[in-house]
Amino acid sequence: MTDRNSSTAYDLLCDISDRERCDIVDLPPLYRTLDPDALDSLTESDGVRIDFSYLGYDVTVDSDEIRIEPSQPH
Repeated sequence: MTDRNSSTAYDLLCDISDRERCDIVDLPPLYRTLDPDALDSLTESDGVRIDFSYLGYDVTVDSDEIRIEPSQPH
């Protein structure tokens, strides 16, 4: 669950850096995948869900939580 005192984008990057066992600054910029400010704005609204892939993970973000799963091979 996202702490309302931090941004959704930041929380997402923290979760990914923990999984990757690296510092957050070593991750590829999130803005190459999507606009972090737009992500933060959209998740402030109820009923909005965003699905995207980032760094080999399938990510789902909604107003209540961030779900991160390893991407499945196609």
